Formats: sequence, structure tokens, C-alpha cells
Amino acid sequence: MHPATNTTEANANPKDLNMHKRPMKDRTPVSSLLSLPKRACLSCHFVVPSSTMLYVYRPENVYPCYATVKHFDTTAGLYTLEDETTKHLFRNKLQHQHVVIPSDQCYAYSTTTTNLSWLKSTLYVLLTEIQTIRQHVRTNRDYSSELLLLFHKQAHASMLFENINSLPRHNMSSQSRTFNCALLCSLHDMIATHSLYDETMFLTNKQPRIYTTEKTLKKFCFATIALRITTGTDYKVTSKRRSIHSLSVADPLKYAQSMTFLHFFSRDFNDHYTETLSPVHNGLENFDLHKTKHNLIAKRKAPLHNRETPKGGAMHYKHYRIYDNLSASFRIAFLNNVFNLQGHPSQCNNYSSTDRFPLLTEEQKLIMLDDNNQLWNVFETAW
Repeated sequence: MHPATNTTEANANPKDLNMHKRPMKDRTPVSSLLSLPKRACLSCHFVVPSSTMLYVYRPENVYPCYATVKHFDTTAGLYTLEDETTKHLFRNKLQHQHVVIPSDQCYAYSTTTTNLSWLKSTLYVLLTEIQTIRQHVRTNRDYSSELLLLFHKQAHASMLFENINSLPRHNMSSQSRTFNCALLCSLHDMIATHSLYDETMFLTNKQPRIYTTEKTLKKFCFATIALRITTGTDYKVTSKRRSIHSLSVADPLKYAQSMTFLHFFSRDFNDHYTETLSPVHNGLENFDLHKTKHNLIAKRKAPLHNRETPKGGAMHYKHYRIYDNLSASFRIAFLNNVFNLQGHPSQCNNYSSTDRFPLLTEEQKLIMLDDNNQLWNVFETAW
């Protein structure tokens, strides 16, 4: 993955979504620039100095690990690194295809440009490509090469967001890069699949378009991401701290960051985002996250599936696929039937492999089991 080098602001064309901004004689399509790095000139001895900050590909991680090089063991040929998010130490050989170093000259334009139009358009393209790869990985057993490509695209998207985040009047987060990348991808998933009804059921007149529920869920998702990307995992939403506005007194800086995030992604980032979020962004800082969360997982909110006639207040399982990203309580209530969903006996609480998924089809069960992108899985938190 080789972003443009030796470019200037004058060469940048913010309307061009398919080109990195190189001189006219050397413009390469973004699809080529974002392919796996081909560094034939590199020897097998890939030397990374101590204190270097970099993204590391680790197959067990859903999102790129951002870490600092602490030490190199010449005998074992292993680097000791510190994970920025967890502060844990781990060892890695740091093969060149498994590493992205933001300070590398080939990423200079992406990490230093102040051309906001180019940054926004390129970031949107990358987030769309990341989602496409993820969807393909779910249906393809031989996807090791795609996971590596996904890592490079995620790392590049993360660098672009952190560059935007560093620009004047655009500071939105002081959390770790891995954390920010995960929330950004979660927001894009919501934007791309924001329609909260099942098309098959809608066309057979089994389920109407539930605009009120759709609007409520979009508000909850967008406001929660705006709060979390500012406060991290430690901040708890309680009966006394119910909204983003609660930060205005407790922590004015984080409140300003959250408001910047809301404004940027609902109005400035991309037309698709603006269209999706325009019905919900006004007054979102006062949206009651505490009450809404409990209402969304209430007993009457039974999930639907394609062979079921809808019940009052029901949501389709796809809704949970989006919103369980934001709270483990959605996963617990839906997958394990903690709230004893309508018409289903309490023994579903036994957490057995056969009773965990009331109302789901076999295909839906596989998706639930195989997809590990949910934030409750990534960060192991009970938001």
C-alpha cells in the first residue's frame, strides 16, 4: 500500500475520489495504491528503530494493533512492542507486509496534508472498501490474503482520520487509534445499513416501515459513538449522566470533541452520511441514551425472523446486528433471551447452543456466531 509521495497541496484535486494527488505525469488509481505493499528492494532483515510507532497485523485482532517498539532481541529476532490500547507487551517478528509505519515517507501525504476535501473523500472510499471486504470474508473460507489487505486499508483509514482529528477545529478524540478505527467502521456499518426493516417481510405485507423505531435507533447509535469516541470505555451512562450534554459540565473538552464529531459526520463528511443523518442530528447532544438503551432491550422488543408474523414493538434481528456493536446488553438480551422474549419459555436463559438463538434462521445463526466485528467482542466491555 503506497500512498502518494512528493506531492503538494497545489496538486490536490478534492473532487477526484479515485486518485492520490501526485503530479499529472504520475497519477495512480487508489485501488492500486491500496494494494499490498511490494517492496522487492527490502532484504529479509527488516530493521525498525526503538520508539517507532506502527500498525501491526495480528490475525487474532479484528482491527489493526497500534503499538510502540520497545526492544529488539537479536538472538530470537523478535521485537517487543507495547499495545497502545491495552498497554500490554507482546513480541512480533515485524515482517514488512505485516507492518504499516505512519512516519514512512510513502504515507507522508496521507498523514501531513491539510487538504480536508481530499482526506474526507479518500476516507469515505476506504471505509466503503473495508465494509465490502468484510462482507466477502464472511462468505469465503480462503480469505487469509483478504485479511491482510483489510489490515492495510484499515491502517490507512485510521491514519486519515487521525490526520483530520489533528486539524484545527476538527479535534474529535484523544482515544487510541485502534479504538477510533473500530468506532469509525461501526458508524459506517450503521450508515450503510440504516434502514430498519426486513425487505422480504415488507414486500409480503408482514412488516410495515417502522420509521419511529428507525429514527430512534439511528439517534442512539450515532450519539453513542460520538460519546464513546470521546470518553473511551470508562465512562458509564447512568440515570444522572444520560446524554452527551452531561459532559458540558463534567468535562468541557470532551463535550466539545463530541459535538465536533456529531457536526462533522452529519454535515461535512459525505453526502451519503448527511442524507442518512439529517433527520436525527439536531439536538442529538440532549438525546437520552440511558432511557433509550433500556427501552430498546425491553421485554416487548421481540426480534423477528422471516417465518414469523411481527408482534407489537418488534425489531428484526438485523437491527441488533448493528446496535449490539454499542452495548453487550443487546447481545445478552437478544442471543440469550435474558428478558424472556414474547412467546418463548424461560429455559432459553440456559445459554445452551440450541436455545441461545430464538427466532433465528440457520443462516442468521451462522452470521451471529462467525462475525467478530462487534465492539463488545473487540473490547470486551459491557457498555
